Amino acid sequence: KQLRTLGRLFKCLENVTYMNQANQSYLVVFDGSLLVSNLTRLIPLCQKLLEVETLRSPVVETLLGVMKVLLNLTHDNELGSHRVGEQQGGVYAVLGAIFHLPPSLPLESQFDITVLALGLLINLVEHSAKNRTQLETLHFSSSASDPTTSSREDDVMGFRSNYSSIRALLQLFLKHHSKAEEATIEVPTPQRLSQLGGSSPHQSPMKPGQLQRELTPSFAARMRLQQGGRASSKSKKKGRGHRRDGMDWLRDSQDSSSSQHSTADTEPRESESESEEEFESVPTDPLVFSREEFETALNQAGQHMEDSIVASYTALLLGIMIKHNQDTVDLVRQATPSKTFAEMIGVLRKFVSFMNITGSSSGLESIRHIVKYLEALDT
Repeated sequence: KQLRTLGRLFKCLENVTYMNQANQSYLVVFDGSLLVSNLTRLIPLCQKLLEVETLRSPVVETLLGVMKVLLNLTHDNELGSHRVGEQQGGVYAVLGAIFHLPPSLPLESQFDITVLALGLLINLVEHSAKNRTQLETLHFSSSASDPTTSSREDDVMGFRSNYSSIRALLQLFLKHHSKAEEATIEVPTPQRLSQLGGSSPHQSPMKPGQLQRELTPSFAARMRLQQGGRASSKSKKKGRGHRRDGMDWLRDSQDSSSSQHSTADTEPRESESESEEEFESVPTDPLVFSREEFETALNQAGQHMEDSIVASYTALLLGIMIKHNQDTVDLVRQATPSKTFAEMIGVLRKFVSFMNITGSSSGLESIRHIVKYLEALDT
């Protein structure tokens, strides 16, 4: 019950701090950064409570709430990044949220927590040299390796003897980038309804012929008349001869429909029978998708998207570290399959395209700057 109450409070804090610099700064310095300190201490506590299966659901919600509030407090806020980073074990706790999650945690929860933790690390190191130094000097024991990665892979990458945070993040990038590149999405093939041996759950109970007969020209004309009537009545109330929203064509269609209606009544009944025969010619055995194949394709596409997003966030974090520390250039470059930054550049370019499609502009210039910097290193 207390965890659920915390979850509601964090949701409120998340809303008031989203893209609000004044609220962010106030909460960061409030009572000697008490909120920031307590939020940072909650991260490792939630990680321990995740081991208790009966508490897992509310603990996940609490941890997600903590991450979202901290993400807002550090977004384009240098003071917030400094205050979170100076908390004892703060950077390690955020990094541990990526690599210390129990393997039994649901995949969707692992993805949410991983992406939020990566985003928070990006905020912490982007404007703070002290936080970058902390991240570079952190080391893990071999038990902190990714539970989904085999011991052989750890040995090959040389992580078991010296598991530094940069190497851990590099391994995370290579793993998800490889999965995204190798992903295959089986596009379902449409089949005739009769070949599926039953009705499709997405198929309308009305046959195509019946459906189209309902949408006869007279029915469409009635709809235009009703819409035109409402439009003209609104125009009269406003006392204007035309509509500002450019919908004058509705009244024009009303006048034309009214003039054609009288002539249509005098036409012989043969035209109606001809239209019915035309609608009956529509095939009643349409092409449909198998539900199983469709759901499989959706799951495959979703997994590919998750791997791509994790790889993109990790590449951006590594790019920031590379930009401010030349010692990591050779380490990251030699670990990539191409011995260049081509993999990171390709992932970040796709991420920029994805952000453009979704209309998201937050942090876009920073990503482009990192891409240009990595390209310059490869020239």
